[in-house]
Amino acid sequence: MRTQLLFLLIIVAFGSLLGLAIAQVGVLQDAMGANRQLFEQKLGLIKQSLTQAFRADHALVSTLEHSIGVGAVDEEGMAHFDRRFRKLTDSVFNEYAVSIQYQYGIYAHKPDEEGFEKAWSNIEDPNFAFNVCKNYAQANLTCGNGFSSGYHLALFFPHEKLYLITESSKSIRYSVIFIVVIVLSFVYAVVTIRKQKKLSDLKNDFINNLTHEFKTPVFSIGVALKAIRKTVALEQRGKVDKYIGVIENETERLKNQVDKILQLALVQSGNFLLAKKPVNVHDCLHRVAANFRFAIEERQGTITFDLRASHAVIDTDETHLGNVFYNLLDNALKFTEGAPHIRIATADHAPRSIAISIADNGIGISRETEQLIFDKFYHDHSRLGVNGFGLGLHYVRSVVEAHRGKIEVKSEPGKGSEFLICLPYQ
Repeated sequence: MRTQLLFLLIIVAFGSLLGLAIAQVGVLQDAMGANRQLFEQKLGLIKQSLTQAFRADHALVSTLEHSIGVGAVDEEGMAHFDRRFRKLTDSVFNEYAVSIQYQYGIYAHKPDEEGFEKAWSNIEDPNFAFNVCKNYAQANLTCGNGFSSGYHLALFFPHEKLYLITESSKSIRYSVIFIVVIVLSFVYAVVTIRKQKKLSDLKNDFINNLTHEFKTPVFSIGVALKAIRKTVALEQRGKVDKYIGVIENETERLKNQVDKILQLALVQSGNFLLAKKPVNVHDCLHRVAANFRFAIEERQGTITFDLRASHAVIDTDETHLGNVFYNLLDNALKFTEGAPHIRIATADHAPRSIAISIADNGIGISRETEQLIFDKFYHDHSRLGVNGFGLGLHYVRSVVEAHRGKIEVKSEPGKGSEFLICLPYQ
């Protein structure tokens, strides 16, 4: 389930990044449209200023008219004209804060004929045609207005689209940078998660194999102890029972630790394969509590039942539910200093659920700790010096939530604790 959720989150995140990138492309297109309009407005002003500045420079006009003759071009004169005209044109472009690469040509307009013909040009595009191609601007240099020649200027912008993209990208530059950073972080996170998941799977496999290796000798020891009890002579029974009791206690302790490690594997994997069937909660509570009756009586304690739920049979995993009750009762004993007094109660709970309460007279839990006790690996080392993995209550909550139930704790330091579980009937 967690793998499917992770895969779904990756798809959603990738889709969000893709949508963000598409949105930025739309923003870029809008910005390009706005910048094109601005560029055309500036270009109109540039043509007007350039025409006025050119006509005011009589020496430059004279150089142009003398360098381009009928059927011949004075290349040396045009080279001189080109240097001065570019300087003039650059100054006008800079005045309007337009930094774009351009090429230009001089075209002659003959009053007796229609159209234009090239007089001189450094435009490199072989397909360029005056008054036909795009990406260029036309300005009247000396046509009319008292000039004897009729020359027009063609300003060609071979990289106009790149210029517009560059100008437009300034408005979304930081957005693009952030998107790139997010994408790289996303890729890194996915790679890291895949590595961590692989390591987690290997660890869980190791834990499962380790616990199974432990359970076999533990079971064998238990069987051997029972056989020894049956075969030992009556006159030696008292002395042998003492040693066997020690071995049995330590074996049971080892078995409990193995079970804790198995719970660790379940908690780590997050996979609770619930084998649900109709289970009587009251019977399950009595059965689990019977395991603690001797320990409670040995400490002069009591365990009482107040089972008032009218609907005690629910669909649940009996093994996991039993482990939940076992963990809560085990904690009630561990964290009680004197004689333990434990109360187990049930009641009907709306809608269509059963409420289960396990209360004790232990040392209690502070308000701050209440928010932490269900966290994985949390262990309050200040509580009676009890050691553990810090997994018991996290396992309890995980099982309850896997049943679509809820669990909460009510406690005060020195006044005991009450754990309340609500489980649906189905």
